[in-house]
Amino acid sequence: MVLQAPSLIGPTPTKFDWIDGSVLTISTTESTEINLEKELVVPQEVVEKRNPEVFGYKNWHGYRMSYYFDYPENRPENYSDEVIATTKSQSGKIFKINWSQVDANNGLTAEKFLLPMLSTFRFLNQPTLGDASTQHECLEKGGTWQKWGMLQKEYCQIPAPDAGKSCTDGSQCSLGSCISESGTLPGACQTYKNIFGCFTFVEDGELGPVLCAD
Repeated sequence: MVLQAPSLIGPTPTKFDWIDGSVLTISTTESTEINLEKELVVPQEVVEKRNPEVFGYKNWHGYRMSYYFDYPENRPENYSDEVIATTKSQSGKIFKINWSQVDANNGLTAEKFLLPMLSTFRFLNQPTLGDASTQHECLEKGGTWQKWGMLQKEYCQIPAPDAGKSCTDGSQCSLGSCISESGTLPGACQTYKNIFGCFTFVEDGELGPVLCAD
């Protein structure tokens, strides 16, 4: 799992709480269906007063509610913006975000803070550990048998056929990721399925945020 604010990769049940009134919670859930009454712990008539609208951004889908606590006065300090949305990884796990912002005076909107986070949110491949079952088989296939990552699990990783090839997008690489460890362009096709250390993903010729995985 990798986690970095404002960019998120992962995720794990984590809460970011800023003193400016913006709160983001990421968690796993059992269904992509969102029941606003249960989420907000309020009756249906209160949900309706919050004017829920369908929210969709990239692979995230759910609801967005923008309203004033003091309607019809509509004072900026009493403004609230909420987003509840889910997405599903290729492995079938479902993740949910709960984002809220109060007080419109500070200019913190979903467009300014939440959407950039979601645009860099990605699932790292977590394949079954080991490209070969024994060290002997691993070495015969040209792989590396060693302890990997912070957990020091010992297994085999076989280099991709295009490992280290110059690239500007993950679509040019057999493992699907073009990375830069130096923070410069062009990047290089990733060597192993499981990546450790600090690096940036290169997509469409541009560097993403610096990420660290262990």
